[in-house]
Amino acid sequence: MKRVRVMVVLLGIFLVMLIAMPVTAEMKFGDPDEDILTRGTDDGTFIPSGASADTIVAATGSREGGGIDTQSPVLDGSAYSNYDTIFVHGVNAEVDLPNSDVEYVAYEKEGLDISLFPKVSNTRKAVIYCPVPSYQLKTGGVQPRVKYIAVEYFSDYMTGGHAWPEVYKVDVYNGHTLSKTISTTFSSPIYSVQIIDLGNWYSFDRGMNIVLYIRSDIADPSGWSGFHLSGYAARFEW
Repeated sequence: MKRVRVMVVLLGIFLVMLIAMPVTAEMKFGDPDEDILTRGTDDGTFIPSGASADTIVAATGSREGGGIDTQSPVLDGSAYSNYDTIFVHGVNAEVDLPNSDVEYVAYEKEGLDISLFPKVSNTRKAVIYCPVPSYQLKTGGVQPRVKYIAVEYFSDYMTGGHAWPEVYKVDVYNGHTLSKTISTTFSSPIYSVQIIDLGNWYSFDRGMNIVLYIRSDIADPSGWSGFHLSGYAARFEW
């Protein structure tokens, strides 16, 4: 009888340990539902937002280290209670070719690298297509929508305090349909995350394509300019 009681006590302790393990794991590894775009007020560990579409971002961090900029405030998450933030690696982007303004295109471990020739008479320009997996529907007929997109990049030629190439326009497509055009200007000499506010929530049920228009106005004959795209993102809310 005494042996049975000991076994019951040991079984009870074992069950308590099993129940406590997930809690301990959650405390150790953090909240799995935490969105990198709205993580809080720790500027060193989250990707903030809020820069208007026509803002040139001067980011912190080094080119080699892939530092994150300190735009603020954080994204407004009050309209919807659920969200998926999807970041796509830059190597998935495609450059619109052939284009005589483009010196070369390379797909590297860090992402897409595109170089523009120096200016002769006209500004050099190029177009980059950035596809994002999208939702047609979720369970229950829910249609996630997007208001915020992001680009992580840097421009590697500096002159007169300005980094080239710069992004001067962004189009966002839902399949074959143009959803939004943003007239903008932004560039950075080090890795930066530019958050772009579409101004409203749009559904992308046929696939999203973020189209970046870049240009370089460098007249220096030896001044080729490279644009490095390490990633791009969209936040789906419902």
